[in-house]
Formats: sequence, structure tokens, C-alpha cells
Amino acid sequence: VILICMVLLIHTMRKQERKVQRYYLAFPSSSSPEVSSSSPSHSGGAIYQETISASLQRKITYTQKTQRTTTQALLYIGAFFTTFIFAVLFQLVYASSKKIITWLYLLQLTTAPAQGLLNFLVYIRPKVQNIKRNNPELSSFAAFMNAIKSKDCATTDKDNNSRGSTSREGVAEARLQPHIQEMVDARI
Repeated sequence: VILICMVLLIHTMRKQERKVQRYYLAFPSSSSPEVSSSSPSHSGGAIYQETISASLQRKITYTQKTQRTTTQALLYIGAFFTTFIFAVLFQLVYASSKKIITWLYLLQLTTAPAQGLLNFLVYIRPKVQNIKRNNPELSSFAAFMNAIKSKDCATTDKDNNSRGSTSREGVAEARLQPHIQEMVDARI
């Protein structure tokens, strides 16, 4: 059941991505730079080129989001099957031969309770990646510990903030405020 649900989720996401890509390429971006056609420095070709460039950038960003979501879904499936494959194998062997295979039984006892841990690792993985991307000098373990200790439950990646949540924006603004102040002081 979980495999079917995840496959349907991935299929639906890919289908939606294709629809959105057609939309992005068909309509110009409202956030792309406005270029006046009466401007002597820009021709109509420049306007078209900037519109296509903005559309392609949005397409790439959306595709990356879909790939990250697909990877997360596949990792959740992998965590599920990793924890229950030995339980299923043990039950199949026991049902068919009425023998208890000790090593398979021990693997079942070890992996079944680990599903929560594996789900946690999959869940926190995007946040660890964002911390590593923002601080490349950190080790993976240090980034993992920072992700666990962080009070912000949302990822810090601006691409994940498609709905514009004010709490995330507030956190980002608070982090940037010292840097903005330094730039203002440097100009004075």
C-alpha cells in the first residue's frame, strides 16, 4: 500500500510539473525585469530574451524542487522497506517451514524498531543539506547536530518557502540584520 501511494504521489508530481512548465514557458514572469520597448538601448529581442531567460530559470527551480521531493519520497520508501523486509522474510520462512532462523530473527528484532530513527534521518536530511550548503566548512556531523538543535522547524532554503510564511521570513530577516547593518555602516 505504501509503495503504491508513493508511486502515485511521484506520478502526480511529475504530471503537475509538466503542466506548470508549459505555463511558465507560455507566460512572461511578473518578476522579470521590465524593459521599455521605447528605450534606445533595448530592442524587442532583448525583451523576449529576458522573458525566456526568467522562464527557464523558474523551470529549473521547479524541476529541482520536484527532484528533491521525489528523492525524499523514495528515501521514505527505502526506510520502510529496510525495516520490514526482514520481518516479512522471517514470517515467510517460518510459515513455510516452521523453522526459526536465528540470524533472520535477530535482523528482524534489530531493524523493526529502527523505523522511527530512519524516518527521522530522512526527515532531517534536507535541513542538514541546507546547513551544509550555507556553511561548507562544517562537517556532516556538525551540520546534523546544528539541524537537531535548531529551533526553526522549517528548512532555511528559500526555495522551500513558496507560500511566503511570515515566520520563516522573520527568521531569515533576523539572521540577515547584522550583515545589512554592517553594509550600511560601511557606506557611511
